[in-house]
Amino acid sequence: MKTLGAGEIYMNGDGLGMIINESGDVCRAPIAWINQPKFVCYSKPYIIGISQSSIQVYSLIDQQLKQKSGFNDASSAADFSGNVYILTEEQIFMLLPVPAEEQVERLLDSGNLDQAMALAEETLGSLTRSKSSRLKALRQRAANMYWSRGELEEAFSLFTKTQTPPADIYTLYDTLFPDCSAQISVAGLSEEKMTGYHVHLLQYLTKSGIRTEELNTIEFKLVALTDPDKILDLLKEKRPMDMKSVVSFLKSQGFLYMLGVYYASCGFVCEAVEQWRELEE
Repeated sequence: MKTLGAGEIYMNGDGLGMIINESGDVCRAPIAWINQPKFVCYSKPYIIGISQSSIQVYSLIDQQLKQKSGFNDASSAADFSGNVYILTEEQIFMLLPVPAEEQVERLLDSGNLDQAMALAEETLGSLTRSKSSRLKALRQRAANMYWSRGELEEAFSLFTKTQTPPADIYTLYDTLFPDCSAQISVAGLSEEKMTGYHVHLLQYLTKSGIRTEELNTIEFKLVALTDPDKILDLLKEKRPMDMKSVVSFLKSQGFLYMLGVYYASCGFVCEAVEQWRELEE
């Protein structure tokens, strides 16, 4: 039996390692040892089993084998301050863990985003301010990678955790800012997937509550692309927007009647009437 911290206890069985809570209930999936260990050590978030002929490293996060190395004649083993010590009759060996940040970076580099974030949350979630800052940077990197894959729920969940400013997210989109092209697009995406990007971005912007001319213009475009029936309600609020960008956008999308409404809402009645007259011709 071994205490793991956070109210969890490891118990060694026949070929299986069970993790239970203080009430005696199983709280994680069991560890299925390849070789039954003689000694068990803990270095968060890993369980290390030392058998007669090998060292096995399992993750408590997913209970999967992460590393196995040959090792003979261990007579004892113990863990202190995250390091694992293995004794033979003649020598003492120390296993040094790879720093958590480096492990997470390697997982991100290999594209294993879910594993990377699970490890980051487990090892860096409640440490010092500098570690918390590092966790934020890792979350931000993973968010951008999820976003590029189209895994938007995961991406925007991490954007929320890191309190990423909407303007920073907009930089991921091609031609998004008001002084650029009227289109809001992500290169190479189908219309259905594009709509998903627009909806998530609009939801994030709405929740942020941030209001600037630039962001108002972006929100207007997103509403037009995802729920055009709400354009009128948005115009009634008379938020300041980049007029040149809005006009260009409405023309490119074929919202010509709405263009007239926009002109009228801005006080350009002659332009509005002219736009509606053109529609009747």
